[in-house]
Amino acid sequence: MSPHWSKASVKQHPALVPPVSEQCEERPAGSIARKSFETLLTRTAIQAFGLIGNVIIARTIGPYGKGIFTYADSILLGLMRLSAGQSGSVSLQYGRKRQPGWLVYAAMLRVLAWYCVPITVALTAVAIAVPSQRVLISVACAAPFVIYTQLASGVFLAAGNVRNINIQQAIRTAGLTVLIIPLLWYAHLGINALLITWVMLAVITGFYAAFTLRRYVGVRPPQASEASIFREQFTYGLRMAGNSVVAYLNFRIDVFIILNVLGPKALGIYSIGIGFGELMWALSRPLQQAAFGRIGTSGPKEAARITAKGMRHSIAMVGVVSVLVFFFAPTLVTLMYGKAFAASGIIVRLLLPGMIAYSAMPMLNTFFNQQLGNPNIPLTFTSISTVICASITLLTIHRFGIAAGAIATSASYVTAFALATAYFVRKTGTPLRSIFIFDADDLRHYHHLLSDMWIKALRLVPRRRA
Repeated sequence: MSPHWSKASVKQHPALVPPVSEQCEERPAGSIARKSFETLLTRTAIQAFGLIGNVIIARTIGPYGKGIFTYADSILLGLMRLSAGQSGSVSLQYGRKRQPGWLVYAAMLRVLAWYCVPITVALTAVAIAVPSQRVLISVACAAPFVIYTQLASGVFLAAGNVRNINIQQAIRTAGLTVLIIPLLWYAHLGINALLITWVMLAVITGFYAAFTLRRYVGVRPPQASEASIFREQFTYGLRMAGNSVVAYLNFRIDVFIILNVLGPKALGIYSIGIGFGELMWALSRPLQQAAFGRIGTSGPKEAARITAKGMRHSIAMVGVVSVLVFFFAPTLVTLMYGKAFAASGIIVRLLLPGMIAYSAMPMLNTFFNQQLGNPNIPLTFTSISTVICASITLLTIHRFGIAAGAIATSASYVTAFALATAYFVRKTGTPLRSIFIFDADDLRHYHHLLSDMWIKALRLVPRRRA
């Protein structure tokens, strides 16, 4: 999936790609607020497609099939989280350290090989040896392309190009929904068609990422070596990977416990609840992605200010939506997915406190990883959260069933957020109130954003001729 270079591209992309700050100036992307709003609109549309897709999957293959697909998707998500550490390392080299694009990319391809070969071999071996794990064949096929896309996202984030990441997400999520409508809803082809489509879209996304990376990679000079950059990228990425893997377990440890204790059908019902709850994070993730580059490249005080600002906006947005979700989730879940998934409504309600608290964690983790350059800090908080989640789930699952996972998740998320926030406040001297309370500048930003939207909307209205 290496980008193809023509003579024209050689002239356009010099061997030493300009620093990320200069690249952003060459192609203005607007303020963090505008980037966030653009990403929010895009992600809202993507999440709408994803929601429709989940409804189709649930209604056509039922709780058991939905549980199997959730298991496969969770394994792939785990591999993405494993490679997210390397993606952060790519961002650090390309953004804060301003290494040449070709150098970072060449090292990235070597990292990709080191990850993908053992992963695909291991998944295939398990799928062949254990008949109940045949679904892992599809994961093995999708893994190299998904990991490549994840690594490439490190460059896009460092360059402040959130749009490419949004398009990648749209290909996989919206594309899946569009394709499964005829395959599952009308042709009734079942879970095998779903998995084949899922893999195919992962492949397409990988090739799209390779194509769009051409602008940032540049041309590799003859006889150049990336050995030292590879070692740095790989070793730092492994340090961050520990945090990513623990973060993944923090998000999915309840899923694996429920699958092993209660079975695929129970997991299918539970997955609707967590999917519905995590849908609200689509409101806060655009803020973190839009602010990612500035948190990493700004000075410590400015980075802390941006982090606190992103946290309070994330908490506010998700908190307001959570009030509505609490009252309407049970009815909506039954209406959309059917009576077989009615228990998911309670799961959504139980997850809300954790969803509100954890909506601000991506901002904190970006500060710890990219500004402080210390992935051990978020690793500590995430490890505590994972242990709490697993312990409460195991201790209460036989009494509360799938509700145990939701209770444990909320408790662990709130605890991790409280500890991470306390550390951030002590480390940076940021007032605690600035994380939770809006100031006049925040309101002014919203006023300007709404005014811009209103002006643009008026321009779209055709004027009557005199």
